[in-house]
Amino acid sequence: MDYKEIIFICIAIAIIYAISRLFGRNKRYLIKNGIRGVGKVVNITQTVASVTSSTSPTKRIWEIDLEIEGAEAGAALVTVRHGYVIGSAVPQPGDRLSVLIDPKNPDNVILAG
Repeated sequence: MDYKEIIFICIAIAIIYAISRLFGRNKRYLIKNGIRGVGKVVNITQTVASVTSSTSPTKRIWEIDLEIEGAEAGAALVTVRHGYVIGSAVPQPGDRLSVLIDPKNPDNVILAG
């Protein structure tokens, strides 16, 4: 293996690492700084996307419209995307889910735990 191949491999590893850090940045921020709240499921629809991993079961991606209860000065209705393992229970309209809300941007919401 010559030095060009080693440099190429190092650059590829650095790019993959940077991309993985970017995709998890919002979740890490909300886990650290987010305000816990409750969202009532208004509507849920399955998307055509799914996530497959060699270490975990395949997950289908769902779009969930949530009405944030007790939302102050922010959006009371938000849409989040979340993956559920195929065959597992999926929330239904009327269910209440725990969420993390960005204190600076109430439209930025993720499902907690």
